[in-house]
Amino acid sequence: MNLKSEHNYEFLNDFAIKSGGYIHTCVPESFWFKSKSVALTQSSEWSEPDSILHVGGNTEELLQSLSDRHIDRSYTYRHEIHLHSSFSQYLYIFNKTLDEIQRFEPAHPVKIIIVPADNNEIGGTYSASSGDGISFSGHHPVPPPECGLMAKESGFLTAYYSDDSSTGDLELRLPLGTLEFSRLEERLLASLDSDFEVNLRVTIELFEEEIQAAVGYESSINEFAIIGTESAACTHARLDYIHLSISSVDTRDHSKSQNKSEQKSLVKKIWGELRANYLGVLLLIGIFAAIQAFNRFLG
Repeated sequence: MNLKSEHNYEFLNDFAIKSGGYIHTCVPESFWFKSKSVALTQSSEWSEPDSILHVGGNTEELLQSLSDRHIDRSYTYRHEIHLHSSFSQYLYIFNKTLDEIQRFEPAHPVKIIIVPADNNEIGGTYSASSGDGISFSGHHPVPPPECGLMAKESGFLTAYYSDDSSTGDLELRLPLGTLEFSRLEERLLASLDSDFEVNLRVTIELFEEEIQAAVGYESSINEFAIIGTESAACTHARLDYIHLSISSVDTRDHSKSQNKSEQKSLVKKIWGELRANYLGVLLLIGIFAAIQAFNRFLG
């Protein structure tokens, strides 16, 4: 993927310029993630006040400045849900001059962090979905707004990388309504000893080539892009759907149960043989006694 700038949210492909040029538009795209690994985190942090730069004066003046500043004497409590999954597509990172600076291959690990938030903080300016992006990409698209369709969305996909690393890291930070977050947290906490799976559908604002957008995804793996700096790239994201499925795990030692069953079968077999032998002995004794009685009768 090689891009040339059209404006903030549209780019041209170098290869396609010769035949009229293909547009790469930054629009909402939906992706599925699956996770069987979870960590529930809780933390408290002292509300540290801003430092005061005091030039000149004396100790008393500096201490008075420290005393006069507003201090929220409390701790800030945070709790998060951490999931581990992978991103199934090609993801390219370009700088502002549109040089490729990082590439993430399909199945690259992604850390998903879900945090509680007010519902009003989710949805951004336009509450845009992947369906809305169709009007702004593909055949005869309408130019997207300068701020992007997911402007002011509170969730983000962030890519971290450096010159001395060939891989980099992907992180999704996704707000979830406070009530829904509490319910999910409680269910996960009660399911840590069970076999569970979390499925998520996430909308992410990414650059997509217009032909790919027009004809749909011809394969399960496609190419997308973000514009970033030399060390990180960030784009808007939103959690659209989350589903937790739980199945019980039988932790009993079935080998012991099987051994007990085999032992019972063996006891029954032995007992059956002994019983049969015992009945046989009684029958022989009965026959012998009958013969003796018959002989005495004749004599």
